[in-house]
Amino acid sequence: GLSYGNGLNLSGRISFWRPLVAGISEAPWLGHGSRTSSLLLGEFTQGRESQAHNDWIRFTYDFGFIGSGVYLVTIGLQLLLATRQAHRSISPARLLFYAGANSFIPFAVLMVTDNVALYAAYWGCLQFSLLGAAYRIEQVAKRRQLINMRQRTDFVRPIYRKG
Repeated sequence: GLSYGNGLNLSGRISFWRPLVAGISEAPWLGHGSRTSSLLLGEFTQGRESQAHNDWIRFTYDFGFIGSGVYLVTIGLQLLLATRQAHRSISPARLLFYAGANSFIPFAVLMVTDNVALYAAYWGCLQFSLLGAAYRIEQVAKRRQLINMRQRTDFVRPIYRKG
């Protein structure tokens, strides 16, 4: 199996992935249903383990390519939209947009070898707290910019004459 030194060994995880990957072909589009991967692994390991330690394989087994695809697209869209907003930002919120957007990258990568989506609920809280704060700061900055424009003395409004 794949191993590094004496501490980290992926051979056990790869053996967990095999029955799940084989089972994906039985219900490729919609999957087998929520948490069925845990039931299969429980049987496979005689109750010693119930998690795949690979959220992508687990999602695909449980929810099929459609469910995993929707999850992947939502991560990609969030990354894209937050990055786009960072580029357009007129405030210090730019840094929060970049931090929130880029937090999806390690999240998606760690899903390959761990149960990040299952066990790390706090991760999503951090991501969306950063993005929520960024959107609010940006909203306040735009509102202030608008108020300042209206209050400027050199702001000229067109004068219409009657008749």
